[in-house]
Parts: sequence; structure tokens; C-alpha cells
Amino acid sequence: MDLKEHLLVCLQEEALETNNEIIAPLKLDRDEQIEKEFNELRAVYKMLQDRSVLAPDNFVITGKVNTSLNPELEISEMCSSLQYYLSKSLRFGLDDIHPLLKKTNKELIEEQYNILIPFVQYNADHIIVLWDDEKLKDKQNRVLDWMEYARKKGTLVDDK
Repeated sequence: MDLKEHLLVCLQEEALETNNEIIAPLKLDRDEQIEKEFNELRAVYKMLQDRSVLAPDNFVITGKVNTSLNPELEISEMCSSLQYYLSKSLRFGLDDIHPLLKKTNKELIEEQYNILIPFVQYNADHIIVLWDDEKLKDKQNRVLDWMEYARKKGTLVDDK
């Protein structure tokens, strides 16, 4: 597995963990755990941006966000969509074009992420407090530590 694939797998895992926390039964620290998982997802996405694998944030909110729906359900669905396109990119590659949507997996991942983040920011007062750059960097450093561990085990090779 190369660095790009490794980070895509990490992003997929973070989307799954975020989704799992949202749909988990209520527990006392649930909101804090959702916040943590969502911010970890953001940190890994930023690592892919730094490596020019995915495009920079391009947030555009078109029209009014529907606030009558359950925002946690919406976030769960968005995380599932993000996870779906990440799985497809790992199976077929980032540059593979979806036969019906006529977009690459990379474009679809970027699109889903850029729908998810503004929606969460719009609803942040009710759901999630976004981490500052220092906390995002801390998560990125933990991912880098695990990547180094994977290199030592021989399961991660550097890009050529």
C-alpha cells in the first residue's frame, strides 16, 4: 500500500467511525465522541490536501440549508456517501470515472467532503465544535506515527 492509499483508507475509517457514533445509541459522552470523530476526519482530509491528492476546500452553500431535517441524520448520510466513494477509489483508483455520473472518484470525494463541511459548520452551534489548527495537527501527527509503524512492518511503501 502506498501513502496515498493509506491516507484514503484512514479517511474511509474516519468517515465510518463518525457515522457509527452518530447512529450509536445515546450515551453520556456521545456528542463529544461525534465531535472528535468528525474533527479527525477533517484532519486526515487536510493531509490528503497537503499532498495534493485532493483539492483544497471549495465550500459553496447553494440556497438555504434545510434546518427542518435531523442534522445528525444528514451528517450520517453524508459520511456514508463519502465512505462509499472512498471505497470505490481504493478499488478502482481516484481517476476512475463513474459510468453514470461522469465524474472521477476524486471529484466525487471532494464534492461529498465539500457538502459535508459547510453543513456541519452551519449547524455547528447545535452539533459540533470544530477543532483549531493545533488539534488538527495533533491528529495528523498521530496518523503519521501510525504510518511510520506501518512502514516498519512493511505494509506501507513510500510513493515513487
